[in-house]
Amino acid sequence: MAINLIAEYQTKLKELYEATQAAERIIKIITIGAKHLEHWQETEIIGSGKFPSLKRSINAADWPSGQELGQILSHWHTINFEARQAYDQIPDSQRIGIEPPPK
Repeated sequence: MAINLIAEYQTKLKELYEATQAAERIIKIITIGAKHLEHWQETEIIGSGKFPSLKRSINAADWPSGQELGQILSHWHTINFEARQAYDQIPDSQRIGIEPPPK
């Protein structure tokens, strides 16, 4: 029984890792874009109209919608909660060497 609980936890950790990677990818796009927009007068948005040749650019096709961002972050929170629940289901005596999910 504990082996199945550990396997379930490991599956949830893998899902959490994947959800974290997806969130970090989209956050990186937004963060870089935000830094470019601090100098918005020198920033072109590729794929959204005509701009003179400027120092900075943001590719509109890469930029997530608010809904996409919300879905990715909501998914991360759901998987994080499920990973914590899976960890909590493992008996204390079987947790030796098993780390809790990252915060």
